[in-house]
Amino acid sequence: MSSRARRLVLAAALCGPPAVLTACVPPEWMVPPDEAGKRKAKVSYTVNRRAFKHLDRAQKAISEKDYDKAREELEDMQSRAKRFNPYEVALMHRTWAQLHIEREDMEAAAGALEAALEGETLPEGDLIDTMYNLGSLQLATEQFDKAAETFGRWLEIAGEKATPTARFTIGIAFAQAKQWDEALEQAQLAVDAEDDPPEQWLQLLMSVQYERGDDQAVEALLKRLVVRYPKKIYWQQLFGVFAERKDDDRALAVMELMNAQGLFDSGEELVRLAQMLMYSGVPTKATDVLRDGLEGELLERDAKTLELLASSYLYARETDEAKGILGEAARKSDDGKLYVQLGRQQLRDAEFDAAATSVRRGINKGGIEKVGNAWLLLGSIYYNAERWGDAIDAFRRAAGHEESRATAGKWITATEQQMQNAQAAAAAR
Repeated sequence: MSSRARRLVLAAALCGPPAVLTACVPPEWMVPPDEAGKRKAKVSYTVNRRAFKHLDRAQKAISEKDYDKAREELEDMQSRAKRFNPYEVALMHRTWAQLHIEREDMEAAAGALEAALEGETLPEGDLIDTMYNLGSLQLATEQFDKAAETFGRWLEIAGEKATPTARFTIGIAFAQAKQWDEALEQAQLAVDAEDDPPEQWLQLLMSVQYERGDDQAVEALLKRLVVRYPKKIYWQQLFGVFAERKDDDRALAVMELMNAQGLFDSGEELVRLAQMLMYSGVPTKATDVLRDGLEGELLERDAKTLELLASSYLYARETDEAKGILGEAARKSDDGKLYVQLGRQQLRDAEFDAAATSVRRGINKGGIEKVGNAWLLLGSIYYNAERWGDAIDAFRRAAGHEESRATAGKWITATEQQMQNAQAAAAAR
């Protein structure tokens, strides 16, 4: 807890209204409710002159940061506790809490406030304020079950007059204690009381609904958050909701909106969006996303990215662009697989010489898992180009590999027959 937070807790606990925790980590503090219920102390007490002097001297010492003097004054008063009425003893414990807070011992401060509440001898306002601050200290020191219990008692006293800010803090305490229904009630009351609730209030309500498994409520709250507080984290969480639900269209829409707002800060996010666009049947958008990422240098112009860009061009039937990108990717790749892929596409376009060159480059570069199939591809290129001798040579190389041996044998037979036919036709002319 920051020094400022501690000072505000101190001031609230001893001199004014209770402090309100507005976040779990790190805690911040705000002004609490200014109205209470109608509960009264059981007995009315006054402060005699002797008690007043002890308390006054202790508080002055605290204000002057003379903590040793303050401690001595309070210890002296505590040693004579039997001489003081319950109200004066309660005030002494509250002053102890003030000193503990100044010395950054929050757990001791909470213990002192617990002692101050024993017997409920404080007047109504002091009782409510002290109980509230005790709950806040317990929450700040991660005594979550105790904080929830204290705030539950406080609600019984304060009733419907608890402010939205107080309900938000109490909602945090219940949530940390995993009392989800109680947390939901307080968080919902806080949010509903404001036309424009603070971001943290909506965060709390969304978190509670998530823990309760209310998917629809989480979605609705995230939509409020992305409109009012359009941060990347909320868009990511909304995407997660749709992805978990397998609502691919809405998940994709969220990703596109994030990209349009410039919320992506990594190449991985652009790649994911491009892959989703291709999967959804809009490869032209995928090429735009990847091209923009490369131009904006959010994506590296490496083999992997270029291969994806080439695939998106192929899917969009823009084969010329795809072949150019595949060639660049193949040159940057550590193995020859992309050269083989390029050769296959060139074969489809009847670019036999270029296809043969690409496949041979791939084979020579190496790293191809089933190289026999690459030799089969090269043989088929030569076959279509009617280069029978080159085709037979390639098929014979393919026959030397297990994965392509049977197919290569058939190709050899067919190619030899074609070569004989060609030779016969030439002799007949």
